[in-house]
Amino acid sequence: MRIATVGGSALAYVLLNSGHELVEDLDSAECIILQADHDELPTLVEEVAPHVSKGDIVIHTSLTHGPQVLDPVEVRGAVVASAAQLRPDTWGVEALDEVGLTVAQVLISDSGGNVIELSGDTRGPLIARVAYSNITWYLAAWAEMDVVQEIRGVDVPLLPEVLPGEIREAYRYIEDIGQQQAYSDVVRLLTERGKLPDFRWTGMEWQE
Repeated sequence: MRIATVGGSALAYVLLNSGHELVEDLDSAECIILQADHDELPTLVEEVAPHVSKGDIVIHTSLTHGPQVLDPVEVRGAVVASAAQLRPDTWGVEALDEVGLTVAQVLISDSGGNVIELSGDTRGPLIARVAYSNITWYLAAWAEMDVVQEIRGVDVPLLPEVLPGEIREAYRYIEDIGQQQAYSDVVRLLTERGKLPDFRWTGMEWQE
């Protein structure tokens, strides 16, 4: 299958490693995978829509958005789904219909991944937990990277970009006060290390 990726994603990497072909031309792609920060994804979908034809597959990888954000391409006849990475080998999939769900499940399963079916009700509670797991992992990985650079005097590959909009949106789903504090502490550490924009704490939200 000819796959185009906009924004890059771990899902695209998995699919390409399983034999699919990467193409740059969106018009010739049979499957388009979108990755963007929470606030930017709706605009990206609108920009991609003119390149989508009936029967194309369009998947986004944001956990903070459901498949409804893909409506502009769905009305053009695309098969749509969201597929967010929950663990290195596990993806949370949600679709508007059985066709989209089946297509996403088959693509991921055939590439060696595991699939968990999500819905609006089940996706919400996962958002904060996955985001907290990711940012604590990033914090540890960046610390290790700094040590390697200092001791060995060599550069190491940069880690994937943390998406600040996803982090901010995830906080809204944390109900426990202790978890809110732990989450915000890690975000502040990442901000101090220059890995996130300078979030200002105002009430229950971060504002850039």
